[in-house]
Amino acid sequence: MRELLRSSTAARAKWVPVAGTALVLLVLVRLFVFGIYEVDSRSMAPTLRGGFEGSESVLVRYGRGDIERFDLVVLRRPGVKAPRVKRVVGLPGESVELVLGDLVIDGERLPLSAPRPPLVEVFSDVRDEVGEWFQMGGTEVNPWQEREEGWHLAAEDVPSGAAAGTMFFAKRLTAGHISGDPEAGPGGVSAADCVLGCEVRLGEVPAELHFILREQGDTFRAELDPGVGGECSARILQRWRGGDELVLAESALSLSKEGWTTIRFGNVDDQLFLELTPKGSETERLVSGSVVNHLDPSDRMAAGETYGHRIGLGGAAGSADFQSIRVWRDFHYTDRGTHGKGEPVRLGPSELFVLGDNSPESRDGRDWGPITMGDVLGRPTHVVLPLSALRPLGEDALPLIPSDTP
Repeated sequence: MRELLRSSTAARAKWVPVAGTALVLLVLVRLFVFGIYEVDSRSMAPTLRGGFEGSESVLVRYGRGDIERFDLVVLRRPGVKAPRVKRVVGLPGESVELVLGDLVIDGERLPLSAPRPPLVEVFSDVRDEVGEWFQMGGTEVNPWQEREEGWHLAAEDVPSGAAAGTMFFAKRLTAGHISGDPEAGPGGVSAADCVLGCEVRLGEVPAELHFILREQGDTFRAELDPGVGGECSARILQRWRGGDELVLAESALSLSKEGWTTIRFGNVDDQLFLELTPKGSETERLVSGSVVNHLDPSDRMAAGETYGHRIGLGGAAGSADFQSIRVWRDFHYTDRGTHGKGEPVRLGPSELFVLGDNSPESRDGRDWGPITMGDVLGRPTHVVLPLSALRPLGEDALPLIPSDTP
């Protein structure tokens, strides 16, 4: 028995220094390599949750590394005890300006092929009721019928170009609007840029399809006129009050004659794109060059406000089925603070400009001005709490369209 006790004591003695070393290493890692910080505000929604909706905690790797545009960083602010998570939008040596919600770098908006944060979902027919969010048909006829697979458009008697075959997004699209977030309602400043997505299947008499996006005083319309052999004539047009309708881009694109085709029509940073992906086929795109927006005559403060229905989809002179209807908005940076507003901010050789993803509720570079590289504490790598929200961070900046798109 004594021998067993001696053996057990000796074994424990051997593990004491090992455990002590491990504890020291854990403390050193906590102090110098990684940390965990709680998100205590809604300034980065929907990327990170915080505040009333339940706070998430992020794992932070200390150190800066090579910082690129739209990277997430954790930073310290003078007089603020808790670190803050923000997104880098301006890099050393650049000029940064916020113009009617858009980010302008060195006098130019970013091309659609440049990496950018993901669009913010505003509506999804998986989560939301189409009938509650969209106004359907005209005052005398409503050719829309809800079916198990989605919505059927019976528009054989609707003349080409008539609005009776259109469903219009009936709620405001704002800078703080986030799908499924009760704290982010439809109040506040209108979001400038939005994207419409859906899946379409043509009927026996294929409808002429149209998709509508409105921004400020302009109406942008994508038209698809089905032809033979799976091709359609596609056009992107612009019209403003008092002006002629302009054809911004046109081409022949593929549209499935029998199955579903995924469609995206977007207006982001004064550039428009129409994207068609027939099931089992490659994506084809039609992209306009930069467009000039016209203020709505009712916008007397020249704030870039958009009035009326922002989005529409539908058709005429035939039938079609629609499903997987979704609406997104781009980040819209609201007009607050004094930096980057009215004139560009020129960044020094070691300065950055940072903004929050949820612009209406974020204090950031618009209030502080540029920060220095020394203000950056580290990079958030994962959401670690609550465990149900566990996910990686920092790899979300991707182009809206590939760089090789003409």
